[in-house]
Amino acid sequence: MQVIAEEILSGAAASVIFTSIPSGYRDLLLTVDGRSDGAASDALVYVSFNADFGNNYDTQLLAGIGASASSAEYLGLGAFLTGWLPAASAGADISSSVRILVPSYSLTVFQKTVLSQSGRKIGTASGNLYTVEGAGYWRNTAAITEIDLFLGIGNFVTSSRATLWGLI
Repeated sequence: MQVIAEEILSGAAASVIFTSIPSGYRDLLLTVDGRSDGAASDALVYVSFNADFGNNYDTQLLAGIGASASSAEYLGLGAFLTGWLPAASAGADISSSVRILVPSYSLTVFQKTVLSQSGRKIGTASGNLYTVEGAGYWRNTAAITEIDLFLGIGNFVTSSRATLWGLI
């Protein structure tokens, strides 16, 4: 693994964008640790490729909350839904993380796939822990040269971090 780029926010930001991604790796891994300032307990984390915000993304999620499990399918979205981060009404000083694996990102043969893992905590009571496994598909065969990371509500807060890794 090699760090390609990293953003540690010195102030609130609506998005984190990685551009000019080199093609010399086998896979990409995007790791996110942070929180949203949105007026909610949590915020959805979205990812899109190459500034494509059309309805070209499909996502399947399997989630666990407390002792319950659920699944959901989303077709034709404007970005991948990859997980959740705590937001403004979550417990103080809590952050959470998302990992997004992008296999074969530079090939131009197949539609792109992502695999995501997310853990979200909003407090210490039962039902405040959440884990998500996901798979997503971009309906495009283009090599990925840009990754846009953004939230469904609010901004990433100061000290949130996004790291793009190249896997050899």
